[in-house]
Formats: sequence, C-alpha cells, structure tokens
Amino acid sequence: MSTSRRSFIKHGVSAASVGLLSGAIAAPSCGGPSLPADPDIRILLSGLLLYRFNGTTNCDVDIPKDNDGSPHSDHLFSIVVKAREGTKPPYTLWRHFHDLENLVLDGDGMNEGVSKYTPTTGSFLREARNDDSDWKWMLRLNEFHDPEPHINDSNVFKVLQVRNGLFYTALRTNRDRTRVAFTRGGSTDEYPLHTVGSAVGANIYLRRGGSASLRGSGINLEMPKGDDVRYEIYFEYDPPAPDQPSEDGTPSHFYDYYYAMYPQPAEPCQVFYYDIRPQHVREREKATPDVPCMGLEAGG
Repeated sequence: MSTSRRSFIKHGVSAASVGLLSGAIAAPSCGGPSLPADPDIRILLSGLLLYRFNGTTNCDVDIPKDNDGSPHSDHLFSIVVKAREGTKPPYTLWRHFHDLENLVLDGDGMNEGVSKYTPTTGSFLREARNDDSDWKWMLRLNEFHDPEPHINDSNVFKVLQVRNGLFYTALRTNRDRTRVAFTRGGSTDEYPLHTVGSAVGANIYLRRGGSASLRGSGINLEMPKGDDVRYEIYFEYDPPAPDQPSEDGTPSHFYDYYYAMYPQPAEPCQVFYYDIRPQHVREREKATPDVPCMGLEAGG
C-alpha cells in the first residue's frame, strides 16, 4: 500500500460505532421464518459502502473515493472482531482504525458462496410492511438510474471481499419517525422512498468442523466453529457525528457515490431524511438509528 496516498482513516470512533459496539443492531430487527437463527459469524456493516455481488461467488464491499480521488475527510473507518463464549461478555480478537484494503473474509459455510435474504414474494414495495430483514430494503442503484451507471474500479477503495454469507438488512429507517425521499437533477420535486435499509448484516453458518478466516495485510485471523462460540465483526465507514434527520430535511451522503461512477449520470439524485416526530418527542430523543449515511447496492 502506498504511503504517499492520504489515509482514508481518521483515528477515533464514530457515533454509529457506539450503537454497533453496544449491540444496538447486533441482530436483525425481525427475522423471517426462513432467516436461519444463531449464525456462527455475524458481520454488521454500516456507512458509505458500495455492495457489488459477483453472482453467488462473492460480494465486494468498496468505499467510493472523493471527487479528487482522495478519501472522504468527514468519515471514520473501523473494523472490530469479537468472540462470544456462551453467555459471557464478548471479547476483542482484533481491531483496526487505519488504512486497510483487500481484506478477504471466507468460510466453510453450509451453503457455498454468498446469497441475499429476499423472502418477499412478488413486487417489493417500500411502502408495504415487508419482512424487516429483507435485503431489498437496501438502496439499489438501478432504483435511481436505468440503465445503471458503471462503477469505475479506479474510483473506489476495494476494502473487503466476502466469499461466504447470507446478506440481509440489519437495520432500516423507522417510517413513524423519519420520512425518506429523493430528488433528481436540479429539481426540487421529491419522490418518496418510504423506508430504506441503513445497516447491512451478513451471517455465516459454518459446517461442523469448519472455520472462517479474515485475511489481508497484517491480519490472518482464523475463527473455528465451536459449540458455544460465536463471532461478531463490526465494519463501519461513518461520519464521527452524523447530522440527524431534521424537520426541514437533512441531505444524506448519497451524492458521494456519484464520484465512483464514470461517466456520471446527467441527472444525479440526492436522498433527504425528514424528522416527522412531534417536537416534544424530538427534543427528548436526540439520537436515532436513521443516520443519513446508507449503503448502496450496485451491479447486483
């Protein structure tokens, strides 16, 4: 890794980290009957992250570069791996807050490769009461542009490749407290998004006697299956103190994804979050899980 390239990591822990590490989104909010429980390894990802699936072979998790090709100065990177034995508190196996690229997470899963949890049959409507963990709550680039713009590999930091796991929505916006909408081009006309995924989960279910590994520069961590051992991986690229949804609308970081596209669409979109709670509730509840920095699936 070049030492001349400016770090895309700033030391510290983001506001979202507090929620992740405290277990605030350590499980899907409502697992459907076909989402297997009790994974051996649970990965939780949040922030400005691109998800690109190569069929069922793997999922690349990339970070878009800024418009000048540099890292985003207003985001913090962190990855923490923890182990949990029975009912004991989890303990840290590894953590990292610096430059990190080309990590590979693989495992001897009961099912080979990667897949998406999509239990909703028929058309998926964001205004409907679908399974909370359905992957389709996550924003997809083809929802905004048809044909879908091309992601230029030279405009992203290739941070993590997941080669085994079931992907799902770990956290989504609460429609009773937050309204989500987007605009197109220079227009002020808004189009409702209703509910969007704000954090991703990926579960790995190991075969008996199997193991998972996290490999990369400076890391070669083995996570063997155990009857009473579970692993948790927290992967974040969030602002340290994200703007919360406001009554007048808070712009998200969605626009930053366009710096990874070439050519860029003629009419880029922007996503806004609106706080629709009563004022007295808003004053009492300052923090919400509806942080305006969401993942985006591209090319999937």
